[in-house]
Amino acid sequence: GLQAEAATLPAADKVELIRRLVSAGAPMVDAAAFVHPKWNPKLADGEEVLKACLADPAIAGRATLTVIAPNERGAQRALDAGARSVSIWLTGTEAFSKRNLNMSIAQHVDANARAAAAVRAAGVPLRGYVSNAVDCPFEGPVPPQRVRELAQELRRVGCEELSLADTRGTGDPAAVDALLREVLKDWPADRVGLHLHNTYGFALASL
Repeated sequence: GLQAEAATLPAADKVELIRRLVSAGAPMVDAAAFVHPKWNPKLADGEEVLKACLADPAIAGRATLTVIAPNERGAQRALDAGARSVSIWLTGTEAFSKRNLNMSIAQHVDANARAAAAVRAAGVPLRGYVSNAVDCPFEGPVPPQRVRELAQELRRVGCEELSLADTRGTGDPAAVDALLREVLKDWPADRVGLHLHNTYGFALASL
């Protein structure tokens, strides 16, 4: 993601990137993340980016723009900025959750429940992500059964769609296949997507 880049991308450049993705035919784009600016300053311009996208006829109405919110405050910021789709997430391991959010998975489940309630009350569609769904830099391979349980938590709070993220890009086709076979026991296939990073050239092969 853009938060991993060495330089901070200006809001106007982010909007142009989204414009090009939409022009290329992307039906859905993660447009912004409403995380705390202190912890992720490169994504601190979420409101500015989202509002600019919604005002751009080359973007608005041509693709679904979803935004990411880690908690109730982030969700409310997103809604106040005009978000028409909000995504919440859980991470595949305790170690990554604590390092990334300073919260245990259980604490993040509680935070998600409050964020989800705010989004549902606003009548806005809610999506769920499981990040590090294949492999964790601290704990190694993530068991598909654990991801299935996390996906169930996201569904319980009202997520209508699910995206499974191979955040490190280390998931080969066999690992992604095993993950999908487990998660699809609970979720219809047309409600599940993959968020694959091509770090090691596995993304297209894993689709």
